[in-house]
Amino acid sequence: MVGTDLNAIRHALKLARSKGYDEVELAFDGIEFNARLARSKASSFGPADDDSRAEETANSTQDLTAPVVGFLHAQGKSLEVGRKVKKGEVVAVVSGLGLDNDVAAPIDGEIVEVNVHENQGVEYGQLLARIEVAR
Repeated sequence: MVGTDLNAIRHALKLARSKGYDEVELAFDGIEFNARLARSKASSFGPADDDSRAEETANSTQDLTAPVVGFLHAQGKSLEVGRKVKKGEVVAVVSGLGLDNDVAAPIDGEIVEVNVHENQGVEYGQLLARIEVAR
């Protein structure tokens, strides 16, 4: 039953993030908590979204940031400079509040900078790595 509860919470947080919410209050099975959410590219609205797309195209790198406060765990291979990644590929996991939060590559490219190491505590929005756009 606990697995199902965690999946429901993960789904609720993912949905809230996709709708652009910065903070969410959840009550589930008698447990209440607040969560501050990372803003994803998909959750930007209006003209700022168009500006951010133009900026992404102009820049040759994109930042990979922590979606929540927690501890970093590399996914599969270690998070290392020179690693080639595909858009949407999970490159790390940040574990916080008993939940694993995937950190996916926003673009096809190569990791050119790593700012954290395995099992390091990270803060919301902290720069984890930079990915250079594949040419």
